[in-house]
Amino acid sequence: MESSCRHIPNNRVGIVEKLFSPRGSISQGIIARGGEAGYQPWILRGGWHLMFPFIYRIHKVPLVTIPQGSIGYVFSRDGFSLSPEQTLASNTQANDFENVLHFLENGEQKGHSAKCSAREPMPFSLALTKYNQTNLTSL
Repeated sequence: MESSCRHIPNNRVGIVEKLFSPRGSISQGIIARGGEAGYQPWILRGGWHLMFPFIYRIHKVPLVTIPQGSIGYVFSRDGFSLSPEQTLASNTQANDFENVLHFLENGEQKGHSAKCSAREPMPFSLALTKYNQTNLTSL
């Protein structure tokens, strides 16, 4: 059986997936907002964490870093759908997409975002978002 004490290296983050919950599974979207089973809205930063292996699975993924001279474009996998005339999600309340619950509870949209980030490193849940990187000199 896996250890309850999990280590996340400083160059990675842990995406938390809850395997069991008395509240059942999520009813819509991909992020569990109310303690249901599924991907949780928080991430684990580098360090040691106590997580019960029969309740939680930890997916270790690289910490997103955006090199100097580049920007990162965000694609959100959860949220409200875009209207037919929209190409990019507006996401007016999103602040670097770090607070997943704030993002989802404030009506933000899924899809390619009009916002981008030049900040590094970005500690956010790759279960909710994915990043594309572009060199500023090629724009």
